[in-house]
Amino acid sequence: MASVATCLAVALIDTRPVIAQTARVSMSASASQVTVGEPFAIEIRADVSGGEVDDVELPDFGELEVLGRRVSRPFSVSFGFGSGGQRATVQSQIVHSFTLRATQPGSYTIQPAIVVVGPRRFASEPVRIEASGRAVPSNTPGMTPPASAGNGLNGNRNLALPPDGPLEGAAYDQDAFVRTVVDKSNAVVGEQVTATVYLYVRGGLSNAPTVTKEPTADGFWVQDLLPPNRSLSPSRQEVNGRGFNVYVLRRFAAFPLRPGTLQIAPTAIEIGGRPSLFDLLAGPSSALRRTGIPVTVEVSPLPERGDASRPAFVGELSLSAEVDRKDGRVGDAVTLRVIARGLGNLKALTLPDPSVEGMDVLTPEIEDKVTMELDQVGGSREFRWLLLARKPGSIPIPSTGVDVFDPATARYKHVATTPIALTITGSAAPADAQATADQAPQDGSEQLDFGAIRMRSALQRQQTPLHHESWFWLAVLGGPLLFVLARATAATRRRLGQAHAEKRGQRAFKSAQAALEAAQAAARGGDSKAAHAAIAVAIKAALEARLDEPVGGLTYPALRQHLLTRGMPAPLSDRVVGQLEAGETSRFNPLAAGGAELDVALEKSRGVIRELEKFAPTEASS
Repeated sequence: MASVATCLAVALIDTRPVIAQTARVSMSASASQVTVGEPFAIEIRADVSGGEVDDVELPDFGELEVLGRRVSRPFSVSFGFGSGGQRATVQSQIVHSFTLRATQPGSYTIQPAIVVVGPRRFASEPVRIEASGRAVPSNTPGMTPPASAGNGLNGNRNLALPPDGPLEGAAYDQDAFVRTVVDKSNAVVGEQVTATVYLYVRGGLSNAPTVTKEPTADGFWVQDLLPPNRSLSPSRQEVNGRGFNVYVLRRFAAFPLRPGTLQIAPTAIEIGGRPSLFDLLAGPSSALRRTGIPVTVEVSPLPERGDASRPAFVGELSLSAEVDRKDGRVGDAVTLRVIARGLGNLKALTLPDPSVEGMDVLTPEIEDKVTMELDQVGGSREFRWLLLARKPGSIPIPSTGVDVFDPATARYKHVATTPIALTITGSAAPADAQATADQAPQDGSEQLDFGAIRMRSALQRQQTPLHHESWFWLAVLGGPLLFVLARATAATRRRLGQAHAEKRGQRAFKSAQAALEAAQAAARGGDSKAAHAAIAVAIKAALEARLDEPVGGLTYPALRQHLLTRGMPAPLSDRVVGQLEAGETSRFNPLAAGGAELDVALEKSRGVIRELEKFAPTEASS
């Protein structure tokens, strides 16, 4: 495409004067002194005037390990005037970016890169790297566990993968594969099974992988263990003598809900499915797609126990009970709180309603707080019952208990609350009058029912007809009037809501413009990652303002489909999603694009936001 575009541009002008082909080739390192095992960047840049790059002969990095690679091909055509009239200067550029690391201390010399432009060859200067520190231990054949510090798990530990033996949970591929690992293949109902989905790739990732099929787990209650905002950083492993970069895609706790053979479905991923403009200029590319294999867990029922009527829980648990008051009067309400704390699926914990003599017990309110410490799901579950006192006296609230099963010891223990005593004063609620009427005389004589005894008499006068009452017509006409008033109020609120939404959208678009200004400021300061992050914030703010709904929880394929459903033209939806993907890739890439590429990204983002301001979405389907 670069050649076609260049030919079209040159064909529009007088080509009699020709500019000589020149090139400037540079190779630079992010640091000349590095630490063994730590990644660093090498950038090879060729700026060509008067022609295009025909070929690039990249240097052999020798013992330096290549972790990632990225290529971009921006180009431009400029016009000028000389003594021979109008002329065109064709300028092209190619940038090769590498992420490397040294595995041994020492001095490394990277030989010059060669760029071929027509019949001429241009070379860069060599680069010298000094690596210090201790050597990275060589891996033995089989598997070595990834280092926990590189997975962006916010302190969560990694699963211990077997260093030797068969590769479980994956179909091995020498270039890339997806692996699903569970910390236990046998569990009991309610026991936590921790599952992790890894992506193994040779080399680095130029684009963030997209999970096209999630690892569904039917028969499990699932809790995600990864923080929502995390970096996608690799660890290094060796499998069957080949080095792989390992990325953690998913990690979750799965609690079996029933016994039997349960399955965690395979995960499917796609890398590089939608190339950017620069990738198109570089030539055709294809998406890398991989699908894992299912993993099964054998689930056994809980062992039998003495009293099967009591609730059971798997994990660790403590119970406490308290009331908001211990003294009250008949008719007062008392709140009973029972708090369960521990490790396990607390959302599955049930407690029976307390049986308290002389008090009515209402349906409880339940509040859950989930925590995740070192991949262990836990937290608290609070039950709140409202108790209504019906008689005076000292009323005990009995204890409530749970049988807790510990999978490590395969034993139960009973955990219970402490009983609580209430003191209720006042008079008991009056008995039903019908209960007195139903009492039979002791002598067996027939009981006569005289009805209720009246202590006063009154003459019953003729009642005035309802339609003669002063309030009758007000009551008759009040309903339609209220209906009309309600409709008018609803219409007014709708109009106000629309106006508020328009103002909210205007504020959001102003925020998007402010984010673009922040991106431009970051670009001028040389912080390309911050600039790309601000670009993504700007596009997302403008998109959510126009759709009037959040889109942060959607994957890129789902977002593209949703935009088409809301009536967005396919070219615009592709540009929106493409800009978001490019921004995310650059944020996580140690060789984030800068300079001219960042200026192009900013200009494209401004164009996308201007189109979003004109876009009128259809109503979201329910």
